Amino acid sequence: MSWNDPTSPDIKASASLFASALPDLTPFLLSSPLTQPRVNFTHIVTPDRLDFGVWADAGGRTLVIGTNLNNATASIPVSEVVSAANLSVVALGSPRVVLNRGSRIDDLQIGFNGLGSGAWIFGDTPHPEYLVPMVIPDVMMEKSWVNDHDCVLPVR
Repeated sequence: MSWNDPTSPDIKASASLFASALPDLTPFLLSSPLTQPRVNFTHIVTPDRLDFGVWADAGGRTLVIGTNLNNATASIPVSEVVSAANLSVVALGSPRVVLNRGSRIDDLQIGFNGLGSGAWIFGDTPHPEYLVPMVIPDVMMEKSWVNDHDCVLPVR
């Protein structure tokens, strides 16, 4: 649904939440047969009106985006979603939440509030820009601290 600015705070909040997820979604959503690693897409709609898109790349990462088309809570086993996409739940590992608008997930089950949606990446490692560098305080770098604590650290 399109919208114009100015708009209501709830629409701006939803748009901002989706925009913050775009860096994680883009490698999957803008893939093509020429993209490396190659990404395969499967669309799944369950009899209970849960709608999923599953993107799996050749590098072992899988994006699952799901929406509950019902105005009531619903859930589904993760294994049911990934097996419909010809994937193994064992190979996926634990999910990382990318977008949460009324959804929940654990290693076994995806649950939705009425009209809820969510996006999760499996087999992922954090982006380097989100890694916190390890800072060793100067006091720990001094020879006396190293000798007192029986550890090996590079000594300046």
